[in-house]
Amino acid sequence: MNHQKDSEITRLVLAKKLYLHGCAHSNLKDQVSRMLAVHHFDNAVEMVLKCIATNLAVITSSKRDPGFRDL
Repeated sequence: MNHQKDSEITRLVLAKKLYLHGCAHSNLKDQVSRMLAVHHFDNAVEMVLKCIATNLAVITSSKRDPGFRDL
């Protein structure tokens, strides 16, 4: 595998871990856990969107932090 594909898979695995960690927090039902769950879900979705945008060449992988308009 090439380096770009490896880093994409790594980012997708991290996004899944963030999502699952958010699910664990959402099951705790307290206010702080719900807040953490929402942040984890938001970060996971953003990571997946960046992977998709990079894969479809909407943005370049060299751009460190694409903004909402870039996505």
